[in-house]
Amino acid sequence: MFDLAAADFGTRKHWHQRLPRVGQNTIHPIYDKVADVALQEDDIVYVDLGPVFGDMEADFGRTYVLGEPQMTYCPHISPHQLLLVH
Repeated sequence: MFDLAAADFGTRKHWHQRLPRVGQNTIHPIYDKVADVALQEDDIVYVDLGPVFGDMEADFGRTYVLGEPQMTYCPHISPHQLLLVH
């Protein structure tokens, strides 16, 4: 992604670390140190970038869900609710 942004937009500087996270690591804040985990078939991917364009700082975050949607019970919400997760 860094090379693509550099080639397409001339972006070589970022105002914060470039952060890709997958699976269980997507719930951690940007400055938490987390162990590497392998991308799984039905996983979630989060990317956070802070490119600088000239004198302007941008912030770009995207979440991607892989695989087929499924309904999953989440214990932190009401037992009568369901949450759609990857």
